[in-house]
Amino acid sequence: MSPLVIASVFLPESYVSFEAGLNFYQLFDQMVKTVTSVCRLKSKKYYFQDLEYRFVKIREDLYFDFNKMVDYVERYPVGVKRRLGFLLDLLEIDTEKLRKQLAGNTGYSKLPRKSKIFNSKWRIYYGDRFIEEKGNVSAINKGKNL
Repeated sequence: MSPLVIASVFLPESYVSFEAGLNFYQLFDQMVKTVTSVCRLKSKKYYFQDLEYRFVKIREDLYFDFNKMVDYVERYPVGVKRRLGFLLDLLEIDTEKLRKQLAGNTGYSKLPRKSKIFNSKWRIYYGDRFIEEKGNVSAINKGKNL
């Protein structure tokens, strides 16, 4: 069972973050011994199958909606905008405001580095882990985006 699933069993009202989250998407290439999650509750630690599961409390005011995140990402490079747009599309969250920030950009990005599947909407190559297990293409790629 994935350590990310195990983390959500320990504390369902949390989300995996930091190195473990990046490692899952092959954006962090070092071995992870701690799965760190962010939560609104008091910090806790659990140990299971040679891994430490750490839950870090974050202030309530640091939880914010996606519109604010899209406003913040305006300051970041194009590659970050592409990755965020691609991931938000997977979650079926409106990305029109973010798409406008990329108007006219013709380069491409990769998620992760050795990706081979291309998404034309975001001009990003992505790995097969974004495709559903049954061989069906995830919501991001149904017809129009390949």
